Amino acid sequence: MLSDRNPPSGRWVISFLFRFRLCTPTFSSYRDKGFLRRPARSGQGRESLMRSSETLDGEDGRTRWSARKRGGAGDSDALRPSLQDAIKLEAGAAMNRDALKRNAWSRVRIRPKAKRFFGEAGPQLPPVDDDWLVQDVGEEGVRISNTATGHRTVLGYDHIHHFMSDPDRGARSGFLILNVQIHIGGNRLWIEPTCRPGEALADQFEAVQHWSREADLAYLQRAGFI
Repeated sequence: MLSDRNPPSGRWVISFLFRFRLCTPTFSSYRDKGFLRRPARSGQGRESLMRSSETLDGEDGRTRWSARKRGGAGDSDALRPSLQDAIKLEAGAAMNRDALKRNAWSRVRIRPKAKRFFGEAGPQLPPVDDDWLVQDVGEEGVRISNTATGHRTVLGYDHIHHFMSDPDRGARSGFLILNVQIHIGGNRLWIEPTCRPGEALADQFEAVQHWSREADLAYLQRAGFI
């Protein structure tokens, strides 16, 4: 017991400090365990994105995110990834549109091929790889017409995944890889979305290749439709 009457000797003080040193964590140990952090320098832009909600944001099904900014600029920087994605999509659409404008009045084949029907409400026929003429590339979309049947429609730019050249068939030839599938029957033409770009909706004619219209009549008779 320490008191003013019996002050501690120098040897006792040294022993006490030595024991205190062994029992006390060092500054480096705190730093290594992550308790001490150096503050981020201004302008370094260190940020961490944290998912704050799994809830759906209305009917569009988008997930809401929030961002916390450490030592950088404002919270608007957290929106940069989505903004960059939007810019890339817009740039891709613009390049696709420019490519189509350069190939106006070209003959293209579409993928997936158009589904054909015998009359507007008749049975389905095997697909034919028709040529389609790119008649106009405007603000609303691309107007194409079937050179064999005369069917025509306007494809929105979101209907077209990309344009590809077809050098084997000539300079003014190509492919349109679509996000939709065209259906033609009688005088009607209608469009349905596909699951993947350029891939046809499943039907009984998936394995049919190089079909000719001259074989339609024989097919319908053999199948008992006429």
